[in-house]
Amino acid sequence: MMVPLNCAAARPRHKVPVDRNPLSGEATRYLQSGLGVYALDLAAFSLLNWLAPQHYVIWTVAGRVIGAAAGFALHNHYSFAGRKEYSAGQSAVRYAVLLALNVALSAMLLNAAVKWLGLDSRWVRPIIDILIIGLAFLGSKFWVFKQVRGLE
Repeated sequence: MMVPLNCAAARPRHKVPVDRNPLSGEATRYLQSGLGVYALDLAAFSLLNWLAPQHYVIWTVAGRVIGAAAGFALHNHYSFAGRKEYSAGQSAVRYAVLLALNVALSAMLLNAAVKWLGLDSRWVRPIIDILIIGLAFLGSKFWVFKQVRGLE
């Protein structure tokens, strides 16, 4: 018996992007999501800083937390869509650990570049950010949002 293509039984429950090269598709979606997360982080910081500029350090942390929450949701459901090896709760804990490691590594590298190498933080920070984004992508793909194999 043939099932019509417009029948609900023929459609998948979740729309999962299909890529010929999964790494490049995931990387593209990761960068797209990351741009949105960065915009949200910056918007939250800017708004809060406009309201009470004396608390800029607190607003920086608030922006990062807001961005990280949005980033987890976007990466979980869009960048790395599909069946995961870990539950959402386990992935959230792993995401928080990866985020903490990335923030610490970024701060250490920036401090070393400025203090030990005498580099200008304004131009070395973007270089470090590119490295951190690459490491975050790999950590997200292979540890936080690891896909279940063989169930397709």
